[in-house]
Amino acid sequence: MSYTVGLDFGTHQTKVCIENASNPLQKIYEFLEFKDLDGNQTCLLPSLIQVNKDDTLSYGFAIEEQCKLSTPKPKAPVFEEQIIYDIEEAPKNPDSFDLPEVIKTLKDRYDKTGDKSLKRKLNKAKNNWTREVKKLKKLYLQQLKEFRDNERNIKATKEALDAKILEEKETYEDELRKWENSPRSRMHFRYFKLASFGDCLNAKNTWKHEIDPDLLSVWYLCYLILTLNKKLETQYSIQIGIPSGTKKEILDCQKKKAYELLVSAYELSEKYQSLSAFKSEKISRLKDKTEIKMNLCQEDIVAYGIMALPEAFAGLRSVVAGNRISKGMNLLVDIGGGTTDVAFFTINNAIPEIHTVNSFPIGLNYIFENLIKHGGSYEEIHSSFLKNDHENYIESIGVYHTKLKTEVNKILSGLFESFNSTSSAHSLDVTRLKQALIDRPIVYCGGGSVYERVRMQFNYFNQEKIINKELLDINNLTNKHVEDKLYTILATSYGLCLPTADEIEIIPLGNLFDHINAPAQDTDQPFEHGLTDY
Repeated sequence: MSYTVGLDFGTHQTKVCIENASNPLQKIYEFLEFKDLDGNQTCLLPSLIQVNKDDTLSYGFAIEEQCKLSTPKPKAPVFEEQIIYDIEEAPKNPDSFDLPEVIKTLKDRYDKTGDKSLKRKLNKAKNNWTREVKKLKKLYLQQLKEFRDNERNIKATKEALDAKILEEKETYEDELRKWENSPRSRMHFRYFKLASFGDCLNAKNTWKHEIDPDLLSVWYLCYLILTLNKKLETQYSIQIGIPSGTKKEILDCQKKKAYELLVSAYELSEKYQSLSAFKSEKISRLKDKTEIKMNLCQEDIVAYGIMALPEAFAGLRSVVAGNRISKGMNLLVDIGGGTTDVAFFTINNAIPEIHTVNSFPIGLNYIFENLIKHGGSYEEIHSSFLKNDHENYIESIGVYHTKLKTEVNKILSGLFESFNSTSSAHSLDVTRLKQALIDRPIVYCGGGSVYERVRMQFNYFNQEKIINKELLDINNLTNKHVEDKLYTILATSYGLCLPTADEIEIIPLGNLFDHINAPAQDTDQPFEHGLTDY
């Protein structure tokens, strides 16, 4: 076939690179582009499926206004109207009352005339007023107590109502935040690829959605196949990446899963005449039409021209193809969304030789999800993470780095053990190996490598290289506007589109130095793997 498709089916996003070898002397490469919700072209298709309100599916991009809800959005509380209380004016203290006019008049007349009868009337009026004041004062004290009791009750009622309204508001806002951040509030399905391959990696499977992740993976792959059919209108082969290390049982399990999903997707695609027909299908019909093919024979795999390759190998192929990594011993760290691959490889020719790949189920997902627990959306976390100003990253990054160090140390231990076990044959001192490891490259790729704080250097592998446009050096690339920072993410799909005729041969670390013979008398005698000549 003239066309080879490199399919990097990612946890967060999927990348596709196409090699057109119609003219073997001038091969052409293209990253498949998709339109985002703003109509812009992008080489990154989010690994997302959305169930729409009409029960059809959308792929790649979440269209909120069309999304079907699995749980209803919390309703905003209807708050009671604020009660307005009229608090009457405080009662007046009788001590501050003015004398009645009649007493003032009698006093004026008595002062002018000295009439004793007026004095008697004045005294009688004063006595009557005093008794009245006492009554008023008693009434005032009673009214004052009632006023203050009423004032306290009004204040308490108002405070209770305000507290109730505040509590209802906080409860609603908390429920709304949980609903908005919950992956199960809307019928958006992410991380189905990680769940599909999770058992092979011994990762804890936390998938709790009602739709099986294998079904979602098949539908997503079917969408990609129909998109490729529409674009290429000719036969092509697919090489799909798998998040596997070099342990045979895991590698075989991952390959089996990849072939089952791809063949199932191919057979589903054959039931539809076009991409538009597939996208207009209701989810209930899709479930009826989809069959997960199990226990495939080799003929099924060959018939569709598919091959599953470790993602780490594909990342290495992309680098070696550009001849930008020196010969000798190197590390590659591929930081994906759900997993991280650490590969030890040597370069002696055009094909990198992989000796071990350690995969562990921690990637960018782990870091971001731990940051989201402290509050904020994915977009906010991503933005602050790029700016190096997220205050809660230290713990998550620390856990990740500890795990990464552990895996690198396992590789180094295996490397020295292999060297020492063959020392009787080559008679070389271990210092020769240490010298060969000084300032060796550590090559970073994958979405997590975009973030400087996620990357780290090691004791020997401290020449940090990030796969970029210059490092890949892709000739005859048709895409004109790919951002430079995206090449580290696109590298695996490019490596996957480079045809591989045979199964990958992995030379175990334990046999890495078997070919080295005892040195001649000349101590400058060259040996492979960088012991003297690289």
